[in-house]
Amino acid sequence: MKPIPQIESVGLPPEIHADRVVGEMLRWLAAEHAGAWKRVQAAIRPAGTPKAQARLLQAIRRAGGDTVFHTLLQEGTRGRFRIYGLDWCAWDTSRQGDVGPGDPVPGRPWLCCNIFTVDGRRKRSLESRRFLYVTHHALSRLAQRCGARTVEDLIAATKVLAVTYMRWVTKHNERPADGTRLEVEGICTAVLCRHENDLGNVVVVTILEAEA
Repeated sequence: MKPIPQIESVGLPPEIHADRVVGEMLRWLAAEHAGAWKRVQAAIRPAGTPKAQARLLQAIRRAGGDTVFHTLLQEGTRGRFRIYGLDWCAWDTSRQGDVGPGDPVPGRPWLCCNIFTVDGRRKRSLESRRFLYVTHHALSRLAQRCGARTVEDLIAATKVLAVTYMRWVTKHNERPADGTRLEVEGICTAVLCRHENDLGNVVVVTILEAEA
């Protein structure tokens, strides 16, 4: 597991400092994400009872490290369970792919959040799909609005943003329309639009101050 780089400012970070924090976070994430998917796959084992399923959930969390930042277990008997998780990676918009540790980091990479499922009813199959993108501009604005002076601060704020969006989708059972404003627990307001190429998913295009 790679240590989180430390960059600090005094007071709310200005735009230049926020961009630097975003860049360091995405470079750290590219290194952290390397091999995580294979480690998660290797951690999956039979889990017939709720106790075994809870142990499997912990094994997946350990295998994914900081790449896996949110999980949920739906227990079941006789191996009938589901584990849901969120993971993320740095995203190169020019290649439409994640940034690996050996890849050149583009000038303004995005963040891509994925949702994965382990289904005990389907021979413990592991499936993943993208569900949210966050632009470099939005990450920089998030760092400024929430006062993220360090990479760790920005990671925490981004996790809250992603989980808040997932809960919105679960509640409304639909994709948000262009221009939808998502209130993020009093931290900020995220402005969403549909991805122009990946039509099933959504992009956080900017971050505004939290609405009163």
